[in-house]
Amino acid sequence: MVFRNCLKKTEDIISDFPCGAAPRLLIICLFVLIFAASAYPANRVVLTVGDVRFRELDVQKAIDAFIPRGGFHRNNPEVRKKYRGKAVKYLIEKALLYYRAREDGITVNEEAVNSVVKANIKVFGSREKFLKVLKKNEMNPDDFRLRIRINLMVRRLVNMLREKISLTDGELKAYYEKNLDKFRRPESRHIRHIFIKVEPDASGKEIKEKRRLAERLLKELKGGADFYDIAYKYSEGPYRVKGGDMGFIHRGRLAPELEKAAFGLKDGDLSPVIRSIYGFHIIWAGEKKKGGLVTFDGIKEKLKKELEEKRFQEAKEDIIAEMKKKIAVQVVN
Repeated sequence: MVFRNCLKKTEDIISDFPCGAAPRLLIICLFVLIFAASAYPANRVVLTVGDVRFRELDVQKAIDAFIPRGGFHRNNPEVRKKYRGKAVKYLIEKALLYYRAREDGITVNEEAVNSVVKANIKVFGSREKFLKVLKKNEMNPDDFRLRIRINLMVRRLVNMLREKISLTDGELKAYYEKNLDKFRRPESRHIRHIFIKVEPDASGKEIKEKRRLAERLLKELKGGADFYDIAYKYSEGPYRVKGGDMGFIHRGRLAPELEKAAFGLKDGDLSPVIRSIYGFHIIWAGEKKKGGLVTFDGIKEKLKKELEEKRFQEAKEDIIAEMKKKIAVQVVN
């Protein structure tokens, strides 16, 4: 079954994305989109879900939301192309959830819509500025109100789904006892690490120089030099900015040669210089925590959140799969 009488004619209307940058709107995030040239004109319809039509501009906005903010390659056509499938999937699922909300009789009153419109106008400082932003995004006020209504309907549907999912302590305890192996914590140790990188194509001379540097640093540490200062100045690992402090590391997280040294040292001891395929390493070993079974009380709240989120995602996927059987979806090549 395909709905043929959507609100006004719900074409080019569903798209709200998590922008993460100011000014951030309560429901819709408006911004002047700057993106690399697309293969299609911005107003060309490239996706239809029932009577809902998405333009290339909508897809590009979705892509823009998926690419991390501040990325240097946001406008690179090849980078954007990689996110296109994910963006199209998001738009399809959003529209299908909207149809399900309508099917379930979920509505939104004018007061709720007006409240969001007023909040958005306030963000931009005046109605005039707000309308200019709408125009730049090729929207009119009616389109915007319709987007708000649809987004609120989908949000209400999602909230209703979440409210239906609530696991009791008994259900959580049963899951815990049935899956004890998942809650066994391996032995861990507080580790600090200095890494001197050796390139794969390094010459014999370069390797010797790197080893000499590592040996010199180890000698300085044994002589009382501060590990943090030495690591911050010389280490080439990701924990350099933390003075080489890796925190507590579980068994199985390190390369075998590093793990053997790290877990074999006494508290407060330094390892000798260790050679790996990546370079040279110096490890300081601190407190050791025994492995063992995490108690139910110690994991209950986290387990509740994880299992309820899993059930919510499953319920949402079931709805999407069901609506795909009722609503025609077409991606225009």
